[in-house]
Amino acid sequence: MGREESYDDLLDQAWDALDEGRAEAALRLCDRVMRLDAAAPDAYYVRGRALMDLGRDEEAVKQFDRCLKQDGDYYEAMLAKAAALLEAGEDPEQAVALCDRALACDPDAEYETWAYELKVDALLAAGRLDQALRTAERGVRAAPERAPLHARRASALYEMGRFREAEEPIEEALRRDPDDAFAVHLRARIRQRLGRAEAAERDFRRAAQLAPEEYRAPFRLGGRDFEALIAEALREIPLPFRALLDKWNGQVSAMDFPSPEMIREGLSPDILGVYQGVTQYDRDRGLFPDKIILFQRTLENICGSRDELRREIRDTVRHEVGHHFGLSEEELAQIEYGSRNGN
Repeated sequence: MGREESYDDLLDQAWDALDEGRAEAALRLCDRVMRLDAAAPDAYYVRGRALMDLGRDEEAVKQFDRCLKQDGDYYEAMLAKAAALLEAGEDPEQAVALCDRALACDPDAEYETWAYELKVDALLAAGRLDQALRTAERGVRAAPERAPLHARRASALYEMGRFREAEEPIEEALRRDPDDAFAVHLRARIRQRLGRAEAAERDFRRAAQLAPEEYRAPFRLGGRDFEALIAEALREIPLPFRALLDKWNGQVSAMDFPSPEMIREGLSPDILGVYQGVTQYDRDRGLFPDKIILFQRTLENICGSRDELRREIRDTVRHEVGHHFGLSEEELAQIEYGSRNGN
């Protein structure tokens, strides 16, 4: 009896530490729980949630896998694993499958709505916009009182370029939860694309106040100043990429936003830049007038200072030039790592 009480007490303390934002303490308490029962799924789940709070998403995924090995119907762990995968920018299709598994377990109302929210995010990350919209609409029908589901519906419409249609659900989301920073920032972007610049800027600033770790009050420049900053950023391209840039027969230009045609072809309204042309390795003969287009307003939307904007321009150009030469994301990362370490 003493062992059981000690186990339960330690697990309760771990949950309390997690709820209070003391992730390191939660990890230590989970270690003590596991010494009492190494097959305890709850301890693996709490440990995974604590690791997520610490930004250690890949480690968290392993803990959720161990939880599910002990209890294959632990739908909370399925959803937490899906969230960790999305946070780490990995495998949105696996996240979709995990959400479907959780929904098949007949979760309680709170976790059912979380499953819909995560599934919409995963479908958007996978580029399956129509399915994301349908999922958001099913979620709204299941739990119309949940502000995040209305915001997810607005997000799907926004990604499809249907900005005016996105107004109604984003206003409903903010009516239900005026302090949801995600929704405030999304409304800012919707208003921006509808030409309501002053209202958009108010929302951008409010989102930054609500969640300063997530959002910035945008740093804005005039067109000529932005072009000058592009030239400044190009001079800061690291040497390995500078050699590639010197070989490149193209130009860097700027637009405010992706055009409606670009969005219909599959670009996100929030994309920072795009390379137009073919890779060097796909050329059969001659040189073609390739170009990189930088989207000024979407870049400014995520930068709170001139220095941040210059760095983001530099990194976007570096990425797009690398793709021109057929480099994968992994190869780009290796070259960047080598340049930082003097290799």
